Amino acid sequence: MKESEFNAMNGLYERFTLDRHLAEIDEAEDEAERKSEHRDPWYFDYWPSDEQLEYYKRGGR
Repeated sequence: MKESEFNAMNGLYERFTLDRHLAEIDEAEDEAERKSEHRDPWYFDYWPSDEQLEYYKRGGR
């Protein structure tokens, strides 16, 4: 095998693995987006303050 053929095949392999890796990232992002759309409304992205907890305990009043 010539060096140019080897380099061409190596380039194709690198491109294939990069495309596959990017597809996996896209799939993971899509899954995270789907989960965030259907999550529990009581889920907090952060720790709520005491005032916010009292507000929710009173039923939002």
